Amino acid sequence: MDKKAIIQELRAWNDAVLAAQARPFLEPFGLTMRFDADVFDEDERLDTGCIALYKGGSVFWKEIIYWIDYEAMADFFIREDDCSRDAYKEQMHINLFHVIGSALVEMFSDLYGQGDEAFDASVDALPEGPMRPLLQGDGDPKQLSALSEEFAAYHQDNRAEESSLYRFCMQYITPKTVAGPDRLAITDDVTEVIEVATTPTVNPEMFRRRVRGLMLSGLPQQEAEKFVASTPQKLELFYDVALGAFAIDAEAVGNMPLYNPYTGEEIPDETE
Repeated sequence: MDKKAIIQELRAWNDAVLAAQARPFLEPFGLTMRFDADVFDEDERLDTGCIALYKGGSVFWKEIIYWIDYEAMADFFIREDDCSRDAYKEQMHINLFHVIGSALVEMFSDLYGQGDEAFDASVDALPEGPMRPLLQGDGDPKQLSALSEEFAAYHQDNRAEESSLYRFCMQYITPKTVAGPDRLAITDDVTEVIEVATTPTVNPEMFRRRVRGLMLSGLPQQEAEKFVASTPQKLELFYDVALGAFAIDAEAVGNMPLYNPYTGEEIPDETE
């Protein structure tokens, strides 16, 4: 396939991914997305280190403006000898969501410190890592690129929930307060516990870690292995209606502060 034909295919995939995935993802934020080469100057477009460019500040116009260097992309596919439609689609998806990630970080960092105490608290409660300083306005371009790249790659692989930026996005567009029986809290009323077998052949890694923990507490290895193999691990189940399920060691529940793994926020303890 020649270069012109590859570029034509890439443009078609850009339009398809933009319509089917990028714009629907942005709708809850009140944003849209548009390709526009004219808003970038020649020096920006000639920067061969950037295949996909985001027009900084355009997110505040409710429109994420971007440009993609189709010629550079085509050269890459020719050089790698991978001119399949799956490859085109995958790379276009990653490029578009890399741009989206950069734009959303810019939007969130601008919101931080503007008087929305609930939003500021949600940022401050984020676990240690590159995202928290980025949303607080203290990150650097390399951290931003790495975070956007992770966000785009996980979204492409249908593992979006593993991206810290994606989880924050879902938290942002979800109503802040879930009332009634759907709220996430530790209570006396609802307790759902499962028992997970741990033996050398069933969940062997958990078996190893449980044995190691008992040995560190002073129990001999043989006794520790016997106890762990005969005593299932009890896990209490939780479900964040906006983000999904998780489980916590039942012995820890109610005995120490616990946190929602999706948002980093403390789970209210309403037990008596």
